Amino acid sequence: MIDPLTIAYIVIIALLVACSAFFSMSETAFTSASQVRLKKMAMDGDKRAERAVMILEDYDKFLTTILVGNNLVNIAATSIATMMFAILLGQELGSVASTVVMTLVVLICGEITPKTLAKRHPERYVLKIVSAVHAIEIIFTPLSWLFGKLTSAIGNRVGG
Repeated sequence: MIDPLTIAYIVIIALLVACSAFFSMSETAFTSASQVRLKKMAMDGDKRAERAVMILEDYDKFLTTILVGNNLVNIAATSIATMMFAILLGQELGSVASTVVMTLVVLICGEITPKTLAKRHPERYVLKIVSAVHAIEIIFTPLSWLFGKLTSAIGNRVGG
């Protein structure tokens, strides 16, 4: 029988990997979508397309939001997996097992598959997720602002 704590770890990891898939899919859908098509849909009265166009008008904020979210969930999932595997297999073997398993899970389930799906029909995915992306942008506004300032400061030092 599996320990209830292990089940809880697995459920949390699965939810975090699902969030990773959402962020990866969002990035590809928005960057692959035709802005011309979205603008046409917006002019035809599609409110979701109108919101998508607005999000893409501040692409840096969008990208920062998606990257911060994706990194947060991937790091959290990997950290929890490392704790779980360390409990189950011991410190050394648990760390190795976590690294191997989470690398495969994040790459296949959190990156490659969602990006491949979003690339096939980007506008369709954009319209399905635009409200969620907008809400996440609002929630992450302080983090996006902070990372935008840090990126700008680093860019000015390196490029200037």
